[in-house]
Amino acid sequence: MKRVMCVVLLLLASCVQPYQGNQTTVTVLNISNTTVAAVQNQTVEPSPLIQCPDGTFVSSVKECEEHQVTETNSDFNGTIAHKLLQQAREKFTNHAYVLDDALVIFSGNKSRYYFAKLSDADGVPITDVYIDREAKTALAYCNLDREARLYDASFDYERSKCREYPDAAINVSFEEWNPKGPLDFLEEFENDTPVLVENTFLTMSIGGNSKTIQPSVHYENEGKEVILRIDKRYHVPAKVEIEGEPPIDFRDTYFDLMVVDGKQERITSDWVVYKNISEYWLKGNTK
Repeated sequence: MKRVMCVVLLLLASCVQPYQGNQTTVTVLNISNTTVAAVQNQTVEPSPLIQCPDGTFVSSVKECEEHQVTETNSDFNGTIAHKLLQQAREKFTNHAYVLDDALVIFSGNKSRYYFAKLSDADGVPITDVYIDREAKTALAYCNLDREARLYDASFDYERSKCREYPDAAINVSFEEWNPKGPLDFLEEFENDTPVLVENTFLTMSIGGNSKTIQPSVHYENEGKEVILRIDKRYHVPAKVEIEGEPPIDFRDTYFDLMVVDGKQERITSDWVVYKNISEYWLKGNTK
């Protein structure tokens, strides 16, 4: 009988020995009813979505008025617009953006409206407008080469609207045509402290393109609220909202490289200087 009991005990011992191969460790947590009740009764407060200029997080825009509007940053002394402007200038030299039916190209103090279709200035057909901010001039042209490219195979010289204006510079209003791009809005508020800064991630459809916005910077200008929706990728405004006015969408913004007529081109000063039409047309060619 003793021998049998020994054998049984040996068998039981072998059964409880740990398996040395692949094994899964299961941790069992003993939670008392008191703990469960405490968790169930716990109220989870939602995270605030708005950050005031002083760094304080609040749940609504109006609460920012209770906080002193100052910006502090141990690595930077200046406003948020100035900081974004600096970052942009450090990353690229020239830029362009799509606005309505034109590509607006910037290089130095000069810019150009490169229209995607024949446009109009004071009743005269035009393909481009060249702006010199230093001289405060704006000159429009109806360029025959550009018109031919716009219509491609369907271009008919006999019906051309630009052939009447070969290389003719048309004076247009500088104030009306001087473009205001993403960097210009940053420059406008470069020395201003915002009313508030929303640091929330937003996804917005701008001109049919999806943009990630962070932050949204609120200003007050001449009694109107102005919101700069900053493109998280490029750190420049992708959308500008001015109280009482239609929003301004910068659908596509290019830096140093741009897409023109379906081709990638480097943005250089050559793009903002007018070039005379080719001799092909001056020799009387009509095709």
